[in-house]
Amino acid sequence: MNNKDFYRSPLWRQTAEDVKIRDLYSCVVCGKDPTEAQLQVHHRIPRVLCEDPYDQDNLITLCAGCHSQKETAEIVLFQRLEIATKSERELILQLYTEKERARERHRLSLYPPVG
Repeated sequence: MNNKDFYRSPLWRQTAEDVKIRDLYSCVVCGKDPTEAQLQVHHRIPRVLCEDPYDQDNLITLCAGCHSQKETAEIVLFQRLEIATKSERELILQLYTEKERARERHRLSLYPPVG
């Protein structure tokens, strides 16, 4: 499925809405809410690399500005992956995943789930 069809699908729209609800309709990086910025749902591990693109544990709510910054960082990651050997790619993805998990643990320590 191409990007356009994926992000317009009813399953994605419902999943994205569920993630925004879970994240209390605020950017998990800067805390902006819908009155301050457009909110978007981001795959922490890029959709093309993850096993389940609807896995909510891999999704976070970001404002458009924070999402843009994350996407830029991922472009650099993909450029590195293109020129890396197989073992280097595995290491880069492992480090990327560990970094994302550490960020999530830090975010949860600052903003524990309600309920």
